[in-house]
Amino acid sequence: MIIIWGTKGFTKIMGYTSETTCNHCNNRNAFQIMRVMTWFTLFWIPLFPVSSRYFIVCPICSNNAKIKKHEALAQSSQNPQQPQLRNSGGSGQIGEHRFAGLSCPACNQPFENYHEVVVCPDCGTPCHRACYTGVCPNFANHTNQ
Repeated sequence: MIIIWGTKGFTKIMGYTSETTCNHCNNRNAFQIMRVMTWFTLFWIPLFPVSSRYFIVCPICSNNAKIKKHEALAQSSQNPQQPQLRNSGGSGQIGEHRFAGLSCPACNQPFENYHEVVVCPDCGTPCHRACYTGVCPNFANHTNQ
């Protein structure tokens, strides 16, 4: 008789932080508060939880930091729903209308007023949020510092 057992992780968005600047991509946004639960599985059926971990995650670059359970519960109770994306100017913010008429270097499509935009913190190159892979499209042109 063969018994197949293992573990599987399940992720749940518990809420959102107040607006914060990401240390990795320098974009300003509300971070997701996530719980990752690992479950013991038998024949691919989750039976009981083995562990829980809590993280805050940047919605643009997916950079994350582990936080304690009480911190996650306190922050998620303050902002349980996703905040609306802003459409205002300022470097590093999404939805910037000041790029209307320019083109994204990753996909060569023009920016429109309703597009979400990510700005490289090093060179200021704008990119559609959907096109952004965590690396600036003009990374090859960055100078070594």
